[in-house]
Amino acid sequence: MPRLLFVDDEPRVLQGLRQCLWSKRKTWEMTFVESGALALAELERQPFEAVISDMRMPVMDGAELLERVRIVQPNAFRVVLSGQMDEHAAVRAAAAAHRFLTKPCDPALLLTTLTYGLELQSRMNSEGMRACVGGAADLPSPPATAVALNRALENDGSSLQDVSRVIETDSAMAAMILKLVNSAFFGLGRRIVSIEHAVGQLGLRPLRSLVLAHALFQDLTGKSVKLLELEQSRFLLAAQFARRFRLPARESETALTGALLHNVGTLLLMVRAPEAFEASRTYAREHAITVADAERDVMGVTHAEVGAYLLALWGLPEEVIEVVGVHHRPLADLPVLDAGAVVCLAEALASERFDTSSTDAQSLDEPTLLRLGVLDTVRAIRAGND
Repeated sequence: MPRLLFVDDEPRVLQGLRQCLWSKRKTWEMTFVESGALALAELERQPFEAVISDMRMPVMDGAELLERVRIVQPNAFRVVLSGQMDEHAAVRAAAAAHRFLTKPCDPALLLTTLTYGLELQSRMNSEGMRACVGGAADLPSPPATAVALNRALENDGSSLQDVSRVIETDSAMAAMILKLVNSAFFGLGRRIVSIEHAVGQLGLRPLRSLVLAHALFQDLTGKSVKLLELEQSRFLLAAQFARRFRLPARESETALTGALLHNVGTLLLMVRAPEAFEASRTYAREHAITVADAERDVMGVTHAEVGAYLLALWGLPEEVIEVVGVHHRPLADLPVLDAGAVVCLAEALASERFDTSSTDAQSLDEPTLLRLGVLDTVRAIRAGND
């Protein structure tokens, strides 16, 4: 039976949570405490599958508590509840929580959010990978792109479009910003899949807060930086290729964002599970198989599944999660040209450009390209034509 821990310094709020979740009393084991200190004591006693905390509490607020939960129980699904939260608090919560919910919280939304988070955990059959992904506060960004974003934000003449262009070169920045803008903190009625739309919703001041709080960046040196820059170049190239395929506007935005984020699982494994990351690539070379097949043999899960799990925990739109999770589908199995198909095609074309070995890249056969109606587009991309 899943264990859930609820933390709020107001007894009436806890009583309200008990009442709205009464229907789950036989399927969830729920504990309710009135402070961060009491929550930490419960965490020492037993593991929890989810921790749901109020943001504004005395002594230890929700962001600090959930950051400790991230370290001691990285498997736990972390949710912050808040009635009022300024930009600084939102940035701190973004680094500690998987989801944001506003107070008073609609009971149906709370139930749906918690059910979804627990179901996600059950789908990830590797406990080690659940801890790896669940404990991630952010993703690594190359120092050069972090500096470029700082410069753009410090320049009073920079427009939102200027800032968007920088963010669109970095999948880590893009993922965190989409996580924040799609949270309940902003209360938007429509899920945002476009980076430019996300930046427009956030505005420049919250973006400056994100950078100042270091919520997006990790310090990397040496070999890690070079490898990260190479991976980011591949993501950016795939996103550029995705723009070339004609789709309806919403699908086109999904394809662009999906192409930029398709390998976030790789970024996470590089930082959170470097030994498994290297072992899977060595295994792929030694056995002449794809990296995805090697990851399944070595880790029991692929980087595509890891990336989709992370984005799902972060609450990104379902359509983006879907294309990230299946971007290694065999191209011959693609039924129609949609956002998912474009991401697969863009990833394959980027792999060709980066001289990836034939065991890693899918071949783009003409019958499949003709069936999808993209043969001329693929030929133009290969020829380097704009």
